[in-house]
Amino acid sequence: MIRCRDVVDLLDRLVERHGLTGETLARMDLHLHDCPPCREFVHSYRHMLEGARLVPPPELPPEVALRILDAVRTEIARDPHPAEGPQG
Repeated sequence: MIRCRDVVDLLDRLVERHGLTGETLARMDLHLHDCPPCREFVHSYRHMLEGARLVPPPELPPEVALRILDAVRTEIARDPHPAEGPQG
C-alpha cells in the first residue's frame, strides 16, 4: 500500500519514471488516482520542473572562468601525474 508519505519520499523518481519497479509505479498511479492532494502535489512539482528547465543557466563571467582555469593550471603544474582516484 502506498501512502502519501511514500509519494513525497519517492517524488523525484516518480516524476522522472525511473528507479521504481513497475509494481511500485502502478501502486503510485493508483494512489494518485484516489488521492487528490497527492495528485495536485505531483502536478505542481512537475509544473515547477518544467518551468525550471526553461530558465537558461547563468553565464559564467569571463573573470571567473579565467580564475578557474588558472587554478586548474596551477594544480596541474604542482602534480602533473596525480594518483589514480581519490586518496583516502
